[in-house]
Amino acid sequence: MRGAHGTTGMVQTGDGIYMSSKPGSMATFNGGQVKAELFQEASEFCAKSGKCSVPVNPTSKDSGLGTYASAEVQFRCE
Repeated sequence: MRGAHGTTGMVQTGDGIYMSSKPGSMATFNGGQVKAELFQEASEFCAKSGKCSVPVNPTSKDSGLGTYASAEVQFRCE
């Protein structure tokens, strides 16, 4: 299931850990930029329950020949 802008949305993967991922646009070359967008979305997600997001295992990949930048973040709301 895809959310806004191609994100997976916030998916609970177990024991209070959530995951979200998305590709960058054609103009996004840096995976860190995509990861920052996902962290912002994670912060907003956790803030709805009065909590802060805490990263668990973020990853990103810069764009290359024939590939888009992308990122995945895993986080907890604490």
